[in-house]
Amino acid sequence: MNQQASLNVDYTENSFVLINTNKEVIFFKVDQTQEIEIYLPHQPVTGQPVLDCISISYKHDFNEVLDRALAGESITFRDEMTHRLTERPFVIIITCTPIYIAGELSYINCTFATMKRVTDIVRKFDDYSKFASHELRPPITNILSLSNLQNYPKMKTYDVDRIRFLLNDIYEQAEKLDNVIMVLNGLINDNEENKQQQEIPAQLQKAASGIVNRHIVLVDDEPIVNRLHQMLLKKYQQDRTIIDFADPTLAMEYVISNKPDLIFLDLNMPKINGWEFLKLIEDNRIKVSVIIVSSSIDEHEKAKAKAYPFVKDFLSKPLTSENISAMFS
Repeated sequence: MNQQASLNVDYTENSFVLINTNKEVIFFKVDQTQEIEIYLPHQPVTGQPVLDCISISYKHDFNEVLDRALAGESITFRDEMTHRLTERPFVIIITCTPIYIAGELSYINCTFATMKRVTDIVRKFDDYSKFASHELRPPITNILSLSNLQNYPKMKTYDVDRIRFLLNDIYEQAEKLDNVIMVLNGLINDNEENKQQQEIPAQLQKAASGIVNRHIVLVDDEPIVNRLHQMLLKKYQQDRTIIDFADPTLAMEYVISNKPDLIFLDLNMPKINGWEFLKLIEDNRIKVSVIIVSSSIDEHEKAKAKAYPFVKDFLSKPLTSENISAMFS
C-alpha cells in the first residue's frame, strides 16, 4: 500500500461500510462508481463478512488495516490504481475509524473515496504556462508599442502612408496573437479538431441559411467593434436596416419594440450580459435569429448558447469581410 499523499483532485461522494467486531457488515452506503467497484465489486449484504465484499486482490491488505482499527487505531491509507477499462489512474482512499459505545469498541466505520490523478492536467498547464510566456507576451508587447504614437516623434502630421504602414504592422501582430490563442485553446480543451471551424464558409452559409436579415441589430459594449461590424455588413447588405447599440439595456428595449430579424450579440457586457439578453429574448417570446459574436473560446459557452433554438451560430470576434461575404453571399 502506498501511504504517501498524491497530487489529486475531484473527490467522488464517499461510500462507507459499518462493521462490528466480528468483521461483519452492519450497515452500508456504497455508490458503485467505476473506481469503487474495483475495490468493492459487489454491494455488501447486512450480516455478511466484510472481507467477502472486498476484491480478492485487496483482501489481505484490507484485513491488516481492519485488525489495526480493531486494536483501537484510526487509520487512513491510499492505494494508487489504474482503471482496467479506461486505463485512467486514480487513488482510492480508505479510512477505518473505531467507534466506541460506553467506552467499549463496538464498531468500525470504513469510508471509501476516490480521487483522480492530475499528472496529465499539471503537465498540460505547465505547457500552457511556458507557451504563454514565450509566445503570447511578444505580440502583445509589440501591439502596445505599435499603438503608442509617442514612439513616432517624427510623425507630426497625419501621414496616410505611414498610418497604413503602422496599422499593417499592428494587424500582423494581432494575427500572431490570434494564432497563439488558438494553440492555447487547444492545450486547454485538448481538442485537436478545434480549428475555429466557425470560420469555414460552408458552415457560415449553413448558419445563415433561412435567416431573414432585412432588419439587423448589433449589440456590443465596444463602440469600435459595432462600427467595424456595421461597415462590413453594409458592404454586403446595402439595402438593410442596421442599428447598433453599445448599451444592452437600450438594445433590449429596441428589440422588444421593433422586432428585428437578426441580432449579432456579444456575451461579456455590463448591465445586461449576453446570457441575460438571451433569457430576455426567450421570456418575451421574441421571434428573432441570434448570432453570438464573442471573444470567448470556451466550448462550454458555445454549447450553452446553442441550446437556445434561436441562436444560429457562435462566431469569434471580430467578424471579418470573409465571414460576412460567406454568410450572406
